[in-house]
Amino acid sequence: MTDLHSPRPAPLPRPSARRSLGKWLALGCTGLLVLCVVFVLGVGALVVGSIRRSGAYQLAVAEVRESPAVRQALGHPISEGLWVTGSVNVSGPSGEASLSFPVSGPGGGATVYVEATKRAGEWELRLLEVRLAGDGRRLDLLDEAGASLETIRAFLGAAASGDHRTAHGYCAASLQEALPFEEFAADAASHAGLFRTRELRLTKVRGDRGPHYRGTLLLESGREVPASFKLLRENGAWRLTAFQMGS
Repeated sequence: MTDLHSPRPAPLPRPSARRSLGKWLALGCTGLLVLCVVFVLGVGALVVGSIRRSGAYQLAVAEVRESPAVRQALGHPISEGLWVTGSVNVSGPSGEASLSFPVSGPGGGATVYVEATKRAGEWELRLLEVRLAGDGRRLDLLDEAGASLETIRAFLGAAASGDHRTAHGYCAASLQEALPFEEFAADAASHAGLFRTRELRLTKVRGDRGPHYRGTLLLESGREVPASFKLLRENGAWRLTAFQMGS
């Protein structure tokens, strides 16, 4: 008769071996966790870097730094924070952006809120607000002082009264070069009714080069016509770089 013997069970690992195995497992999990954190931070840094390089972000930062109200509240110089939240979506010449980021100066800090649209390759700010950290006040930078709108009113008023020289003076140097005084005066005289306005129904946005107003003009005749005005700051004052009235 042949004796059948079951295999002898393998010896259990000694306590020191079990401790070593647990130690290596713990180190492995910790290393994996560190790699995951590094990966997430790396992806986040790439996204933030892409947003900071976008035209919408750069335009907003420039406007915040140049704002007299922000300088008065935060002091000068004004610095950007490291982090940006939100998104920028671009498809060719079009795009949308919704952002917020911190800024600070010698007098305190604030959060900037931005909404922008890209049309025909040019970014336009539709919302630019700064919430001060100290008292929670919100500064609307797109409506700051309304000086650019007053330039449009003065331009229209001068042209409507026949003072074409003064009206032409509200044009930037680039527009005066493209539209000499004699040509402007002749056009203004032949379309005098377009300058006689009862109400400006314009929406203000902020483009890459300065404020941009679009909407309609309610004329004294009662007719409503489409209108568009672009401005930039020249020698400390707002001046027209382009305008279009009527269909």
